[in-house]
Amino acid sequence: MIKCKHFVYLKTKRCKKMKLFFFNSLFVLVTTFVYSQSKGFVNGYYINRNGSTVTGFVSIDKRISKEFRFKNSPGSNEVLVPFDSCKTISYGNQIFEVRNVSRSMSYVDKFSFDIINPDSNIVSMLPLKLLYSGKISLYYYHDIKDHFFMDDGDSTRELCVLYRYLTDREKMKFVDRNMPKYVSDPAYKKQIESALGPKMSKEKWLLIENTEFDQRPLIKLFKSLNQNL
Repeated sequence: MIKCKHFVYLKTKRCKKMKLFFFNSLFVLVTTFVYSQSKGFVNGYYINRNGSTVTGFVSIDKRISKEFRFKNSPGSNEVLVPFDSCKTISYGNQIFEVRNVSRSMSYVDKFSFDIINPDSNIVSMLPLKLLYSGKISLYYYHDIKDHFFMDDGDSTRELCVLYRYLTDREKMKFVDRNMPKYVSDPAYKKQIESALGPKMSKEKWLLIENTEFDQRPLIKLFKSLNQNL
């Protein structure tokens, strides 16, 4: 009789362990599924064209397409939201403003040094990543190259570097093999100087003239220029 009771006790104990193991395994599977479904999503929101704010979870691919992914909750089904249906998208600590802008598609091939898409411009709605917010703000977008945009409160314009080939007269100045294949014009410097207008000082002019056309230097420049504006 004692052996029988002992057997029943062991059987009950094993059943409880098996149930516990089953529920733990189920919890891990569900958690893993929810995590995998939510991977790449972070807290965010978007403001649509009507001005309504929709809060949830946002995922934006590194190579931005025409849409971004959105979920109302981590476990819910994702939907694709067109960028051009929004005014603003918050993605973690990043802000994207959707603007109708013109951008140059001209660039220099890194290997052949040929000018690709000369004098080519496209006008379209783009999700511009906010790099610095101020009286003059700096935005960023990437497709086949990096694009930087300046907003002065009235308009949003691309900051440009222009490229052209040497003229025959310019080529005659070079008698050796060090002749450059193209000439670049840092037009973005004049654009920024023009935006400052009468608030331009010699100190700010020097800052602009010594700033490279790259993300970190431009952010640093815009932080400095917005002081005392």
